[in-house]
Amino acid sequence: MNGLIQTLPVVALRGMTVLPDMVIHFDVSREKSIKAIERAMLQEQKVFLVMQQNNQAEDPGQEDLCRIGTIATVKQVIKLPHNILRVLAEGLERAELSRFDQAGECLEAEVICFEKDPDRDWDPGCLEAMSRSILEIFHQYCRESGKVGKELERQISETEEPERLMRQMMIHLPLRYEDKQRFLEAEGLAGQYELVSVLLNHELEIMRFKRELQQKVKKRVDKNQREYFLREQLRVIREELGEDVVPTIIPAGVKSTRRLSFMVSRDVIAANCRIRSFFNVVICFPPFLKDGQQPRVSKGYYMVELRHRLYGRTALLPELTA
Repeated sequence: MNGLIQTLPVVALRGMTVLPDMVIHFDVSREKSIKAIERAMLQEQKVFLVMQQNNQAEDPGQEDLCRIGTIATVKQVIKLPHNILRVLAEGLERAELSRFDQAGECLEAEVICFEKDPDRDWDPGCLEAMSRSILEIFHQYCRESGKVGKELERQISETEEPERLMRQMMIHLPLRYEDKQRFLEAEGLAGQYELVSVLLNHELEIMRFKRELQQKVKKRVDKNQREYFLREQLRVIREELGEDVVPTIIPAGVKSTRRLSFMVSRDVIAANCRIRSFFNVVICFPPFLKDGQQPRVSKGYYMVELRHRLYGRTALLPELTA
């Protein structure tokens, strides 16, 4: 901290953390927050944005607010229906909440600014190693997540100062606002570097676990789908044949050592159906015969008919013998 104390209007944010260099818009509807924005516009357009820890508190006190927040400048204010203001603000620097006053028409506080050059005593080689290390993790995150565009990745990679580099990562990466608040409260460059490294490595680990789970689920789904399709094929075959299995067919009433083996296909299913219907209807249950009466045609006639029905009457194929 450099000891500079400023008295600024305060806006307590719910579920949101604003970092330095961050441009963001948010809506305010509470009366004291609206008054704080109006007072900021009448002065130097500066406001102290701090995250509210207890989101349920309508009139937050100092115990409901985080200790570290961001001094921001208000760029634009748009009035919306139902007494709502949409504010466009840009974070300038982080500061610590020192004294808080909620008795007036708006929230007001004395804040202590942090020094702007925390890396001035660092060795240049150490700063370069820090930047390269964090960039390596960042590029790996971009490759594996696919959530960061090429242009944004290039812009962040071109940032030279380690503190600003890590800040840009925290601003643009889809991280939780609690993690961004932890970065805002991190002490010094070393603390920020350690936090960003841990967060990025944690995200990479989560993505690896997620990918492994997706692969396991995909294998299981593929296996279940394969089993489902096989069961459906068997079910269709059984329905077509009228029995529980689809093996080699030995027609009833024919004494033969030769088996008719078929592959499972539409043509085979159709052929099996013709065989089954022919032998069931003609051979097993000869039509127009009374009980005990014998058929007047030979089995050889039925075999010829079978041959014709299977291969056509003009096909030159070996005869099927009974």
